[in-house]
Amino acid sequence: MDADDGVADVLRDARRVAIGLGHHAVGTEHLLIALTRCDVLANTLRQAGLTHREVESAVLALLDKSDVLDRMDGESLGVFGINVDSLRDRMRHSFGEDALRPKPLQQAGPRWWFRRRTAPPRPGLTRRAKRCIEAACAEHQGGPAAPARLAVAVLDHPRGLTPAVLRRLGVDRRRLRDELQKG
Repeated sequence: MDADDGVADVLRDARRVAIGLGHHAVGTEHLLIALTRCDVLANTLRQAGLTHREVESAVLALLDKSDVLDRMDGESLGVFGINVDSLRDRMRHSFGEDALRPKPLQQAGPRWWFRRRTAPPRPGLTRRAKRCIEAACAEHQGGPAAPARLAVAVLDHPRGLTPAVLRRLGVDRRRLRDELQKG
């Protein structure tokens, strides 16, 4: 298997994961989930405590905790006398439990595909995911990026959902990074 094929497979799988979760873009968390299914990396990741099921569960648990008001600054709203917790409670009471969760990407029905005869929409990449892919390619001086290099780039990225997933699972990022670079 060519290194390009391995990364292409990971990217295709990450897109499927993002679509399955209803996300509009592929982020580092989708890349991490897809990397756990990569045959070349599965053993190393499993030894570090990253199985597909555990990573997917951690991502879903962290996504489930987030809602629209999590992105707001509670102190800033407090200046205006707004308590974020009471606002959240009122909104849930008035509009239901899912009122504050972002709406998932809606898939078009089969009739739309028949009429339009266009390719299905594919989620793009987030800036963080693009940076990870660029870093993996740059590390190999512009040549093909192996899945292990992509995994190292995802582990090295300090922001996004992936660091929270790794903390939640108790994974030592540095040790895993070293293992991936050896193999």
